[in-house]
Amino acid sequence: MVDKTTALMETTKEEIIRSVQTFRKLKNDNCGKSTASDTIIYVLDNYQDVNFTVDGLKQLLIGAKMNRSTVSKYIGKLMDTNIIYEDPFGYLRKSGTSISDISKKLLDNHIKQMTNGKPVIVDFQKEYGADTFLLDKLDSNPNDVFRMFSEAYAEAYTPLAKDNVAYYNVAIKNLPNKYRCKIGNLNSTSIGKIVEFEGIVLSASVNKVMVKKAVYSCACGKKEEYALDNVFEKDVSDKVKCNCGKYMVFDENNSKYVDIQELTLQQPVESTDNPQEPPNDITVFFETTSKIWNGKVNVIGIPFKKKQKNAPVYDIYIYAKHVVSEENASKRPLDETKIAHMKHIVEYCNNNNIDLLDKLSELLIPTIHGYEIIRKAILLQQIKGSVGLNRNNIHILLVSDPGLGKSEILRRVSKFPKNTYGSLAGTSGVGLTASIDYVKSLIGDSGRVSKPGLLVAKNGGTVSLDEVTVNDMSIHLLEAMESQTIHIAKAGATLCFPAEVAILAACNPKSGRQDKSKWLIEQIELSEPVIDRFDLIFDMNPENNRESDEEIAQKIIKNYNYVSPMVNGDTAVTTRVGEYILDYSFLMDFIEYTRALNVKIPESVEN
Repeated sequence: MVDKTTALMETTKEEIIRSVQTFRKLKNDNCGKSTASDTIIYVLDNYQDVNFTVDGLKQLLIGAKMNRSTVSKYIGKLMDTNIIYEDPFGYLRKSGTSISDISKKLLDNHIKQMTNGKPVIVDFQKEYGADTFLLDKLDSNPNDVFRMFSEAYAEAYTPLAKDNVAYYNVAIKNLPNKYRCKIGNLNSTSIGKIVEFEGIVLSASVNKVMVKKAVYSCACGKKEEYALDNVFEKDVSDKVKCNCGKYMVFDENNSKYVDIQELTLQQPVESTDNPQEPPNDITVFFETTSKIWNGKVNVIGIPFKKKQKNAPVYDIYIYAKHVVSEENASKRPLDETKIAHMKHIVEYCNNNNIDLLDKLSELLIPTIHGYEIIRKAILLQQIKGSVGLNRNNIHILLVSDPGLGKSEILRRVSKFPKNTYGSLAGTSGVGLTASIDYVKSLIGDSGRVSKPGLLVAKNGGTVSLDEVTVNDMSIHLLEAMESQTIHIAKAGATLCFPAEVAILAACNPKSGRQDKSKWLIEQIELSEPVIDRFDLIFDMNPENNRESDEEIAQKIIKNYNYVSPMVNGDTAVTTRVGEYILDYSFLMDFIEYTRALNVKIPESVEN
């Protein structure tokens, strides 16, 4: 125990001992009994100018006639519950935020969910963004923060219900931006730190049951409990020795359990530094009340390492503290200044008779000349419609001779967030839809694992499908295009996956070249049920004339000479609307904003 600069003087030590003895006497006289916890907090509160180490504080309290084992026990207990903690220099500090503080705030902000027994999701930045103690803890030991919230939930929940507290009933979302990262950036320096990232579900296991609180009992009557933060941190079958000398037995009936699921997540292609490289993936474990099977998810968790069997090499996994499907996540609202900027541009276009859709469609597909109607249709496909009785996605088919830009259009659209590109000729049935396999997982023995295909993995986006022709694969499009779902049945297991995707497809005429003497539909090599599910079918074959050829040549030269910063591996293109410069970022913001609007058709049109 030392002060700020030198060893604690005997006079100061004696002063603190006398003060402790006086405090305990007054406490006993007024309240009936003083506790070791109260005394420890009293010392740290009243002597903040003195730096106490753990051993130094123990010796001082023992000098005040307190029991040695009691002092050691309660210092450890207060540290375990984060009421006191060691700073980076090894000195004890009283926490700026206690479990009771968090408990009170949970009751103030989330009492409705707690009363109904529903999970509580804490918006960290909104509720604790100014709490320097919790922010520091989140940096140094994030597990302590989650443990504090769990214990605070238990403290707040106990007076509300007689049932046992569910351990998974509190989660944290919306961390500061500095914790956001990509799957590909997770490495050895990430272990034990808090991270937040997005991923596409490659595979999902069925739920398993995990021990959350292990209870051990001894023949002498003593019981011990161990709370587990991580499924891999303790084997409950390990022997625990009692103070009486006998080994304690794991008590399955009185232990507490939670559901746990294993996910394999892939980094979204649009967030990779080089889209041409294979995307990274990682395995995530999380305690859950609801299953996740597909789509894009947001994960908040703590990376940990697990040793391989026969080498001093470790794999990195994530123990998630919160996993939410992107479709169910409350998205961060668009900046009000951006919304105001968009509204000014829309008003300017309306007042000056400018077709804003035409300008934006140029940004979406800038390298292709002409096809104004097609580009506008594809732009509206990305904006989507309002959710109602009908599907809010439209399906578009592009038909033309080879070499007219179909694949270029599909690839450009696939780079939009949540979209993807694929060729029907090189894709299997399960690659398009989904599959159920029996594999050995890292938790427990083998079990069912769902593996979403292209149409399921990009739920909520657009799938660009090239080389669409009559084959065994085209029939797999039918259900997704019409009902926006995929049903899979295998070995007695049946699953229904959401597949709310828009299809942007392209194909060549049957004979490879268009026959002008025949109707376009007759030359599409697809079955009638598939053709019927396309809302718009476009003929991309242009009329041959000298003027058109010159315009195409000018466009090719312009594309070749255009020099601008790169965005996601592509040349950034801008367009001007009066004094406003519109770029790809503006297009992204515009689509994000308009997707959230609930558009109604006026009754005058209906009548």
